[in-house]
Amino acid sequence: MGERRDGGVPQPPGRLSGPPFLEDVERAVGALPGSSAERRSGYLAVTLELAGDPAGLSAPAAALVAAFPAVEGRRTLRVDVRNRHWAALVLEIAAAAGQSR
Repeated sequence: MGERRDGGVPQPPGRLSGPPFLEDVERAVGALPGSSAERRSGYLAVTLELAGDPAGLSAPAAALVAAFPAVEGRRTLRVDVRNRHWAALVLEIAAAAGQSR
C-alpha cells in the first residue's frame, strides 16, 4: 500500500453528500405527492405513493411495483436506494407515475 511522504496512508476523497445519483432520486421522488426520500448513512430510504400501477414500466420495475400489495387501488413502495441499480428502478417508476397523474 502506498504511503505519503509524511508517513500517512492516503485516503480516498470523502464525499460530503453521497453519490450524485441520490440527488436525482430525491428530486424525482419530491415531485410526487405523498412520496418522500430520507437521507440515511450512505443511502436513501424512499417511499413512493402510487395511485395505481404506472404504465410502460420495464419488467424489473413492474416486478418491484407488484411486490407491494395494492390496497384500494393504491400502492406504497418502500425502497432503500443504495446503488445505481435501485436508483434507476425508482427513477423509472417515479417518471412513469408522474406521467400518469
